[in-house]
Amino acid sequence: MTAGILVVLLHDLIADIGFGLAGGTEDVKLWGRRYFGIRILVAPLVLLTFLITGFVCGAADAMRLMWLTIVVNVVNVFGDYVLN
Repeated sequence: MTAGILVVLLHDLIADIGFGLAGGTEDVKLWGRRYFGIRILVAPLVLLTFLITGFVCGAADAMRLMWLTIVVNVVNVFGDYVLN
Protein backbone atom coordinates (compact mmCIF):
# COMPACT_ATOMS: atom_id res chain seq x y z
CA MET A 1 0.00 0.00 0.00
CA THR A 2 2.91 2.32 0.73
CA ALA A 3 4.23 1.85 -2.81
CA GLY A 4 0.85 2.87 -4.26
CA ILE A 5 0.70 6.01 -2.15
CA LEU A 6 4.30 6.81 -3.11
CA VAL A 7 3.41 6.47 -6.81
CA VAL A 8 0.48 8.86 -6.36
CA LEU A 9 2.63 11.38 -4.50
CA LEU A 10 5.34 11.25 -7.18
CA HIS A 11 2.97 11.24 -10.16
CA ASP A 12 4.17 14.63 -11.46
CA LEU A 13 7.79 13.47 -11.51
CA ILE A 14 6.82 10.16 -13.14
CA ALA A 15 4.73 12.01 -15.75
CA ASP A 16 7.54 14.48 -16.52
CA ILE A 17 10.05 11.69 -17.08
CA GLY A 18 7.64 9.50 -19.04
CA PHE A 19 6.29 12.18 -21.34
CA GLY A 20 9.76 13.63 -21.76
CA LEU A 21 11.04 10.29 -23.02
CA ALA A 22 7.96 9.54 -25.14
CA GLY A 23 7.83 12.87 -26.92
CA GLY A 24 4.82 13.81 -29.03
CA THR A 25 3.00 17.02 -29.80
CA GLU A 26 1.82 19.34 -27.06
CA ASP A 27 -1.77 18.27 -27.66
CA VAL A 28 -0.85 14.61 -27.23
CA LYS A 29 1.08 15.42 -24.05
CA LEU A 30 -1.86 17.42 -22.67
CA TRP A 31 -4.37 14.60 -23.16
CA GLY A 32 -1.81 12.02 -22.07
CA ARG A 33 -1.22 13.88 -18.82
CA ARG A 34 -4.96 14.11 -18.17
CA TYR A 35 -5.38 10.38 -18.74
CA PHE A 36 -2.31 9.59 -16.65
CA GLY A 37 -3.57 11.83 -13.85
CA ILE A 38 -6.80 9.85 -13.63
CA ARG A 39 -5.23 6.41 -13.97
CA ILE A 40 -2.49 7.03 -11.40
CA LEU A 41 -5.11 7.56 -8.68
CA VAL A 42 -6.11 3.90 -9.05
CA ALA A 43 -2.53 2.61 -8.56
CA PRO A 44 -2.88 1.95 -4.80
CA LEU A 45 -6.03 -0.10 -5.38
CA VAL A 46 -4.43 -2.11 -8.17
CA LEU A 47 -1.42 -2.89 -5.98
CA LEU A 48 -3.76 -3.85 -3.13
CA THR A 49 -5.57 -6.21 -5.51
CA PHE A 50 -2.24 -7.82 -6.42
CA LEU A 51 -1.44 -8.20 -2.73
CA ILE A 52 -4.77 -9.86 -1.93
CA THR A 53 -4.57 -12.11 -4.99
CA GLY A 54 -1.06 -13.25 -4.06
CA PHE A 55 -2.08 -13.90 -0.46
CA VAL A 56 -5.14 -15.94 -1.39
CA CYS A 57 -3.20 -17.84 -4.08
CA GLY A 58 -0.39 -18.55 -1.59
CA ALA A 59 -2.94 -19.84 0.89
CA ALA A 60 -3.99 -22.39 -1.76
CA ASP A 61 -7.60 -21.18 -1.71
CA ALA A 62 -8.43 -21.28 -5.42
CA MET A 63 -12.21 -21.09 -4.95
CA ARG A 64 -12.02 -17.89 -2.90
CA LEU A 65 -9.64 -16.42 -5.49
CA MET A 66 -12.04 -17.33 -8.30
CA TRP A 67 -15.01 -15.73 -6.53
CA LEU A 68 -12.99 -12.66 -5.64
CA THR A 69 -12.01 -12.25 -9.28
CA ILE A 70 -15.61 -12.71 -10.45
CA VAL A 71 -16.91 -10.13 -7.96
CA VAL A 72 -14.23 -7.58 -8.90
CA ASN A 73 -14.98 -8.02 -12.61
CA VAL A 74 -18.75 -7.76 -12.13
CA VAL A 75 -18.31 -4.57 -10.11
CA ASN A 76 -16.02 -3.23 -12.84
CA VAL A 77 -18.54 -3.99 -15.60
CA PHE A 78 -21.39 -2.49 -13.58
CA GLY A 79 -19.32 0.62 -12.80
CA ASP A 80 -18.43 1.06 -16.47
CA TYR A 81 -22.10 0.76 -17.43
CA VAL A 82 -23.23 3.27 -14.78
CA LEU A 83 -20.48 5.81 -15.52
CA ASN A 84 -20.91 5.75 -19.30
